Amino acid sequence: MANGAKSNERDFSTVEEEIARLREDVASLTETLKDITAREAHGVADAVRTGLDNAADRVRGASKRLRHGAEDVADTLQTSVEEHPISSVLLALGLGVIVGILVRR
Repeated sequence: MANGAKSNERDFSTVEEEIARLREDVASLTETLKDITAREAHGVADAVRTGLDNAADRVRGASKRLRHGAEDVADTLQTSVEEHPISSVLLALGLGVIVGILVRR
């Protein structure tokens, strides 16, 4: 009977050791998962930051092109008004009358 009790104690001790190792493994796995998640989060944040920077660059480029286009149209209009002042005044008057009529309705 003494052998049976010692055997049970050894089995119980072995189970306790296995549970302790299992706890350590789970803790190690948890830390590894935290590290992986943190790296992935930084990767996603970097990708989002890069995408936003690229989008901002495209918007700046489009803004410059739009501004240059508007400046070209304004220069062309100014040249046309300087070359044909009477026609420009009559055209502006006609457009003003038409817009006035449409606004009253």
